[in-house]
This record gives sequence, C-alpha cells and structure tokens, in this order.
Amino acid sequence: MDKIGSKIRKVRELKGYSQEYVAELLGLSQNNYSNIETGRTKLTLDRLGNISKILNIDPIDLLKFDETLVFNNCNYGNIGINNNSIFNNENEDAKKRVNTTLEQLTSLIKHIEVLILDLKNKK
Repeated sequence: MDKIGSKIRKVRELKGYSQEYVAELLGLSQNNYSNIETGRTKLTLDRLGNISKILNIDPIDLLKFDETLVFNNCNYGNIGINNNSIFNNENEDAKKRVNTTLEQLTSLIKHIEVLILDLKNKK
C-alpha cells in the first residue's frame, strides 16, 4: 500500500470518517477515493491539500503521521499525538457541520413558506 495513502486511511479511520463521506466531500466516487488510499491513483498536491482540510490536519503533519505515535502516547484512553493538530478542533468541525445543516434547513423552510403563500394567493 502506498505510504501516503496508508497514512490518509489511518487518519480518516481515527477520525471516524467513512470513505464514502470523504469521497463525497472531494466530489469523487468511493471507488476513486479508495484508489488514492491504496496508491493506485497518484496523489496531487492540490488533492492532498483538500484531503488534509477534510481531515482537519496540516498536510505536513499528514505526511509525517506515524500511527505508532497515537498508541505510544495514549493516556488513560485519551488519544494524543505529541500535541499534534490531528484531533484538535474535532468538536468545532462537528459544530460547523451542524450549523451548516441548520442554515440549509432554515433556508428550505423559508422557501417552502414562500411557496405556500404563493399558492394561497393564487386561490
């Protein structure tokens, strides 16, 4: 397995993200994304940057990632990677996704309300 692809896979798994989730955010099929992780598709710097953003890890940290650091630095079940940025802001990412979803729902509700008003006015 390609080294960087393996590192991407490990960080993705540690984040609890599925291949489908990451592939969707990248605008790829799950199969095409899987080819990146297995090294069958060459990784461009732009794609590495996009994957790093999704995984909330600096590209340099992703390139340096060593899964043994995760397990060697566990403290009573809390995972840490030498103060690395891999697990920082995990709650912030979740909050952003929830807020984005709420904004989309609010927008949809407003559109529905306008449509209902239009229908009532046509009667």
